[in-house]
Amino acid sequence: MKLINPAANPVVPTLDHTNVTSQEIAGEIVGAKTCVVKLGTYQPGGASVFHVHLHQEEVFYVLEGALTMVDKDQNKLTAGPSQALYIAAGDEHAAFNLGSVKAVYLAVKAPAV
Repeated sequence: MKLINPAANPVVPTLDHTNVTSQEIAGEIVGAKTCVVKLGTYQPGGASVFHVHLHQEEVFYVLEGALTMVDKDQNKLTAGPSQALYIAAGDEHAAFNLGSVKAVYLAVKAPAV
């Protein structure tokens, strides 16, 4: 059992993303072996590139603003506060903040690949 103080963890730019930062809450930093939990922010216009996690599922729980996911077929889903988006392992996707306010989310990824 551990008490986690996320404020002590660095906020870092997210690789292959534009205007996106994340802060690890649980994962390698606390010794978690089967999942990663991050607090992230997409600034207005923030975006990821299309990518795939072959062996990792993801859930994005939106705390503020709105986050839009687009799949390889250009299908779009947008989640607002208290909604979540699920990405299955192997699904190609990209994320965007199409709004005018920052999007803040909690991401859970498993396994911790």
